[in-house]
Amino acid sequence: MEAVLFAPGIISTSMNERDITFTPDGKEMYYSMHGEGFFLILYSKQENGIWTSPRVAPFSGQYNDIEASIAPDGQRLFFTSDRPRAEGDTRIDNNIWFVERLGDGWGEPQCLGEVINSNESEYYPSLTKDGTLYFTGSYPGGNGAEDLYRSRLVDGQYQAPENLGEPINSPEGEYNAFIAPDESYLIFGRNGLTWISFRQPDGTWTNPLNIDIEMGLGDVGWSPYVSYDEKYLFISNIAQPGMDLAPYPPSYDEILKAIPDPENVKKLSIKHFPHENIYWISSQVIEIFRQRALK
Repeated sequence: MEAVLFAPGIISTSMNERDITFTPDGKEMYYSMHGEGFFLILYSKQENGIWTSPRVAPFSGQYNDIEASIAPDGQRLFFTSDRPRAEGDTRIDNNIWFVERLGDGWGEPQCLGEVINSNESEYYPSLTKDGTLYFTGSYPGGNGAEDLYRSRLVDGQYQAPENLGEPINSPEGEYNAFIAPDESYLIFGRNGLTWISFRQPDGTWTNPLNIDIEMGLGDVGWSPYVSYDEKYLFISNIAQPGMDLAPYPPSYDEILKAIPDPENVKKLSIKHFPHENIYWISSQVIEIFRQRALK
């Protein structure tokens, strides 16, 4: 019932890690690693009950890629990237992309399209069982610099984004939201803190409650994620004392070899402290707050 470091020395290392997601069967994990100005997505798979050394995802390594999120049916992996939306596109902003499941791997990255992706940046996709997409955006007319939005999937097409409004969004700005697959709760960031809100029968949301103290984590937390077996809540956080001497991941040399641009290799190699790691805690912490919010 208190957050502890996830896979120290393997996933959480002296590098910067954040944004974890798993396949529905729990046998593949994807997460972000970054240095001073370069982001990429890594993965590890279970083979004979053992997690493989992390490797660069086949669709990542060339551009700044971050915030992977696997849909509840396991057939799509969404992520944030600054790659060009079309050949010759010179804009540099972050958009939501996805890859389709092909056998044991993934297809080519596809841009989610202009209904979602604007000339500003969109971040942190999270999916419900019916395909509804929750994400961070900064469209005109929002409550703050960044707000949380959702887009319904209708006949295979994403609809115009809906601002979640109050009490979720505020003038302070919200970001990095995880939506429960059944859309029953939302965990998100605001002002460097982690909040949770529950969806009521009439579709409205309860007033958000801060969960950081209950998790036993300080400083800034972000990128919440709950495993599909509903047992664990993961959260990215500034590394706690004692982690500064953690080793590089065993596959760090192989990770560097998979990055085609030498400048990006340099950026990833530049460590900066305090660094980020991934923590996990029993999802029972969610039930504690559900009782408080709905009583």
